[in-house]
Amino acid sequence: MTMLPCDPADPLCCTECAQAVTDYLEGVIDDAGRARFDAHLAACEPCRNFVAQMRTTRDVTRCLCEGDCVDDTTREALVHLFRSWKESA
Repeated sequence: MTMLPCDPADPLCCTECAQAVTDYLEGVIDDAGRARFDAHLAACEPCRNFVAQMRTTRDVTRCLCEGDCVDDTTREALVHLFRSWKESA
């Protein structure tokens, strides 16, 4: 993802967008924060794609039941993959 630089003159940058995406999707950002977020999304296709991916992930995982959970070995493998991905980003 090509990130827009954080610039004090810019209402919101990609890093801030990524950090606030969960609050945005859960609707806990105040009106001013939502307006800043929406303005950034209007100008930034990579962040629009990221928000869409996060929304899909949220929606899919909300459908899971406790019985749908993975075993401990699979869970640890997934955690390891996620941490590796996050560290390389």
